[in-house]
Amino acid sequence: MLFRSNLIMGPSCAVLDPGTPEAFEPYIYEFLRRGEESGANMTPFAGLELEAHIMGIVGAILADHDAIIIPTLTTYGLKAGDDHVDTVVSVDGTALNFYFETMLTVLFNVMSRCPVVNVPSGIAPNGVPMGVQIAGPTYDDPVSFRIAAALEAARGWWTTPEWRPDMVKGI
Repeated sequence: MLFRSNLIMGPSCAVLDPGTPEAFEPYIYEFLRRGEESGANMTPFAGLELEAHIMGIVGAILADHDAIIIPTLTTYGLKAGDDHVDTVVSVDGTALNFYFETMLTVLFNVMSRCPVVNVPSGIAPNGVPMGVQIAGPTYDDPVSFRIAAALEAARGWWTTPEWRPDMVKGI
């Protein structure tokens, strides 16, 4: 998946000059390096075949369900201010190779035919807001939006003060 994402994102990032690292966060360069590395073993056609295979699995699920609802991340959130390059992220006791592996959004970023809406789902024990993504059937955006609106209305997210940071406190 990283290669496929980089195949799409890579050309627009080809102008990045590693000689000016202050222009972008370090994880951007690391993402591109890893994408280039993983792409060395996969042709663009093989990437498209893999995407089609995964879309077949997701399509079969969506044939029997209105939507797929899954967490946005597999962890409580990434540390603010971290470069996300050398930090080891652990999920349920398993150390991951790269922060990107915590993101469950990649599946739907690559398979962009499925409309996806991300909504808040709660606050993690470490105080970080969490979210879920609602992926609807191919090219059927209204389904995802209706489910998201119903979920937000039922849960009342962002309508109570505990959901909003105290902006005055830090001043």
